[in-house]
Amino acid sequence: MTDLVEFLRARLTEDEQTALAVPVGSINLPPAHWSAGSGPLGEGWVLGTKEDINAHSAEAAEHIARHDPARIVREVQAKRRLLDQLYPEIKGADEAIEGEWNRNPYNADGLLELLALPYANHPQYREEWRP
Repeated sequence: MTDLVEFLRARLTEDEQTALAVPVGSINLPPAHWSAGSGPLGEGWVLGTKEDINAHSAEAAEHIARHDPARIVREVQAKRRLLDQLYPEIKGADEAIEGEWNRNPYNADGLLELLALPYANHPQYREEWRP
């Protein structure tokens, strides 16, 4: 599953780079939906009100606000921790679990397949990775 780990790491890097490329203050969305504070994206993501979103429906604005760049960076960081910390532990336990139970409902490769599923439309995604 090394190829799948590499595929996931590359997609996470792309997601992170895309999120970090959004200029601070370039998006005017409802303040209630944006994260406050400082971090890799700086401060001041809140610049607009609902009235500033004339080009979008309320539903579209809500969706965009819920997937702001700061959230994407946090999601990438969380998934990287899964790959770096949880995956090796589960992989290491796979043999012991299978030996004791004769089956393994918690296999490490299944975890990777689930993490890769959102990228199923990517040209490098392989059908054998589909859970």
